[in-house]
Amino acid sequence: MKSIQIIAGVMAGALLALVLAGCGPTGGTLTLVNESSYLLSSPSISLGGGREGALSPGQWMQSSIDKNAVGATVEFSLAEGEDKITVSHGGSWFLARWTSNLIGVRDGEAVVVTVTNKSN
Repeated sequence: MKSIQIIAGVMAGALLALVLAGCGPTGGTLTLVNESSYLLSSPSISLGGGREGALSPGQWMQSSIDKNAVGATVEFSLAEGEDKITVSHGGSWFLARWTSNLIGVRDGEAVVVTVTNKSN
């Protein structure tokens, strides 16, 4: 009888572990924060379709999704030039438009891309 209780306990523990592993949070949020003193034109976040006309200094925008994503991107234009700001995530400039590398958002995490003035 004791071996049946042990087996039942192990099976119940394994079942609970499977349920908890499958019920964790998914998706997350991606935020673009403009801490620079420059206007960011046409900012967009591919995750969830976030798009604004402009992001003034001190403003931010956020987009979220309810499932895990691997290939989200953040984009914006800067008329003053790329040599005046620093972006917290990797990316590249093309024709005065910055595009991030692919960003993964999963398991309920919040990813923040911050734009700051370049220190001299």
